Amino acid sequence: SSLGTNAIQSSGQSFGQNSYIKFNNGLLIQWGVKAGAVGFSSLYLPTSFYDTNYIVQLTGVSANTTEIIVYAPTIYTKTVSSFKVGTRYIASGGEIAWTGWQFTWFAIGKWK
Repeated sequence: SSLGTNAIQSSGQSFGQNSYIKFNNGLLIQWGVKAGAVGFSSLYLPTSFYDTNYIVQLTGVSANTTEIIVYAPTIYTKTVSSFKVGTRYIASGGEIAWTGWQFTWFAIGKWK
C-alpha cells in the first residue's frame, strides 16, 4: 500500500543513546539518558529546537533498590539547545538531598 503524498516523512534523524528524529512538518522528538550531578547541571540537546516552547519529561533511574525514596529530577531553565536540571530525592524520613543518579529524558517540540 502507498502512504500517499500527505504522509509525514522524516527529515533527519540520529539513533544513538541521545537521539532525535525530525519530521518534514516541523515536529522534532528527542530523547536520551544523562547522569545526574550534585546540584544543577546542563543537558545539551542533540539538535536545537526552534524556540523554547518545547516540552520535556524527565524520569529518574534509582540506583538503590533498598531505600524508599521519591526521585524527582526537575527542569529549572530552558534554551533552544539545552535545559538545566536539578536532581534531588526525598527519603522516607523526609530528608531532601541532591543525588548523582541518572535520569532519562524525552522532549518534543518544533524545529522549524
